[in-house]
Amino acid sequence: MFFQFRSASRQCARLADLMFAHRLVFVLFLASCLVQGLSAQEQAAAGPGFQLHVENKGLLELLKSEIQRQRSLNSQLQQFNNPRKFVNYERELLVKRLRAEAYYGARVESNLSEGKVHYYVTQGNRYRISAVRLVTTTGIQLPKETVLGLKVGDALIAEDVLKAEERLKAWLSENHCLFTISLNKDVRIYHANKQAEVDFLLAESPLVNFGNIELQGLSSIEEDYLRKKLPLTSGECFSRRKLDDSRMAFLQSNLIANVSVELGEPHDGLVDVRFNLTERHHRTLAVGMGYQDKDGAGLSLDWEHRNIFHAGQKLEFDSYLAQRAQTLEGRLIFPDIWVDRQELMLFTKLEQEERVAFDSRRASTGAIFSRALLKNVKAGVGLEFEHSRVTDKEETNSFSLLSVPLTLEYDKRNNILNPKRGWLASVQVRPYKDISSNDLDFVKTSGSLHAYHTFNKAAWQPTLAVRASSGWINQAPRPSVPANIRFYAGGGGSVRGYNYQTLGPLDEDKVPQGGLSFTELSSELRLQFTEQWGMVLFLDGGYAYENQEPEVGEDLLWGAGLGLRYYTSFAPLRLDLGFPLDKREDLDDDYQLYISIGQAF
Repeated sequence: MFFQFRSASRQCARLADLMFAHRLVFVLFLASCLVQGLSAQEQAAAGPGFQLHVENKGLLELLKSEIQRQRSLNSQLQQFNNPRKFVNYERELLVKRLRAEAYYGARVESNLSEGKVHYYVTQGNRYRISAVRLVTTTGIQLPKETVLGLKVGDALIAEDVLKAEERLKAWLSENHCLFTISLNKDVRIYHANKQAEVDFLLAESPLVNFGNIELQGLSSIEEDYLRKKLPLTSGECFSRRKLDDSRMAFLQSNLIANVSVELGEPHDGLVDVRFNLTERHHRTLAVGMGYQDKDGAGLSLDWEHRNIFHAGQKLEFDSYLAQRAQTLEGRLIFPDIWVDRQELMLFTKLEQEERVAFDSRRASTGAIFSRALLKNVKAGVGLEFEHSRVTDKEETNSFSLLSVPLTLEYDKRNNILNPKRGWLASVQVRPYKDISSNDLDFVKTSGSLHAYHTFNKAAWQPTLAVRASSGWINQAPRPSVPANIRFYAGGGGSVRGYNYQTLGPLDEDKVPQGGLSFTELSSELRLQFTEQWGMVLFLDGGYAYENQEPEVGEDLLWGAGLGLRYYTSFAPLRLDLGFPLDKREDLDDDYQLYISIGQAF
């Protein structure tokens, strides 16, 4: 195939010389030659066509998949230019795969004819496990079959044996105080009766407990604060997994840049541990510039101190100055307050907004107390006071609102900024009371559900992401609710393709009025072509309603589009182009462009 490609290239070059005057034809012809040449190279790398002859249909699909995998990934296989050498090596790979599936007596014959290879597989019987043993001088007995996932009578599948070895290591680490776990395996095959014995060999090791635990390298962090994060204590059973968990706990505190572990020699049944810690720089200053369709061009300036009182307390100041929005916010966060996984945040915020729907000036202050109830479940309760002046339809009103935000969240995403699997469910209930008026009381409720699934075996590893959100305000008529608290739909964080806040009630001048309820639905198909680049196809729908009951029906307006993703080490940069599918005359543009960091949801 290689020499045919060179010959074809020379013919293309001669013809191209003759047609040089016709530049367009010349360019197109060269492109055609290049495509033909690349196709020839790809065919050479892919190997000859093949057909498998196997009685077992399940085994047929497995071997077919193995051939395709080896031809795309095995660089040594792709180096063979001689078809017969290619087939001989591929036949050996098939025999190895059959043995890995417990067919140790299998045979594979091949016949290469007219550029196509036929593989004839005689699989034979699977070899079965006749014994599973733990060989050791420590006196430790083999755990139950349910722990290993391997038992007498099972087929000797290589992957199952490897998984059993890993499970055994984890079980030994969890249930025994071994200073070192050195585990090997010895598999003996008996062809006469098509059976095998599996022995796991555990090297001799002392049984020890944790002794003295020392933290070295701290300068500004209180040692007691970090000790509370340790998942181990002196006197308990030694476990290297707990050492790894301790190292991760230090790094996740966001106060430590590097951790190394030193173990002393076992003595009197104990082993001393020293954690050598390197503190991070605790202060960060960040400056950013950007553009949002709702705010215009903007400048942000953020500062934080992550260890203001020497025990992980964080002081943050965020400022944002844009054409149509300005904010200044300060937060003081106390992590692990009173007990672990419990947080108290005190905050103050000044904000001014100029929207099509309203103009507002707002000052708020309050506190939010949150706690991790379970591994993925977090709940919060707070108290907030807010004073605002809101101009709505040239009418200005002042509000002094006292609210009690209640939140509950279940987060099982694998990544916050670029989730590929898992789901997120959240709900917030916030009762409001206007303390300057006895007539205004209302409750604002909202909830959302996000789900993600990635098809890892498909080309470009597509991720399907879906989102459903809804909310409602009750106990007050719409005109009484401050315009800046009502629900709006449309825009980059809502329904892409439409102007900000325009999906909902409009007055005679087509100015958004906001609603007492809303519904939003979104779906994305995310494709990743390379490590850095990908694209997204999306469909969004939503609407804000005058009534208190959200609806899902004909009122929803839909937008669709596509986006480009550039994946960085911390989050994807996204550019989305959205088109309104239900375009309204004299209101909606032909398209909307959005640029941001992180996935849309």
